[in-house]
Amino acid sequence: MDNTDRKILYEAAVEGWWWKAKYKLKIHKSAATVAINENADTILHVAVEMGQNYFVEKLLGVFKRQKDTETQNSKGQTALHIAAMVGNMHAAQLLVQKRKEELLVILDNKEESPLDIAYATKKINTYTYFLKCPDLSLSSYKCQNKCYIGCYFSKTIW
Repeated sequence: MDNTDRKILYEAAVEGWWWKAKYKLKIHKSAATVAINENADTILHVAVEMGQNYFVEKLLGVFKRQKDTETQNSKGQTALHIAAMVGNMHAAQLLVQKRKEELLVILDNKEESPLDIAYATKKINTYTYFLKCPDLSLSSYKCQNKCYIGCYFSKTIW
């Protein structure tokens, strides 16, 4: 895959042009997990960041391997980290439904989980959604403190 193909995939993800991405994905089977910008983001990262949720849903349906959702960019962030950062709740739900156990506990290069990022960026709805995920590991002290604070914000009683 050359730079022209990467540019086309990037534009398709930004604009939500699923038909264009689908065509490129048929030609280049590995295109879904290839870095398409200087941050080593994939088309999934970009579509999540831009709020192109129809595109995200279709792309997740095309993934042959569930591990494709775990691809990390140069900062170590998965698409779920990006969803947490921008507060894209719908994309977060789609990603968690696809690969909950693994995605919620992957740490980026700063040792932050999607839960940590949602908290730090004050995306309270996304943060409380993550807290309600039953398989979320609350083992770290850092995470436990945030969960108690999150309970206060979401008025959830433990």
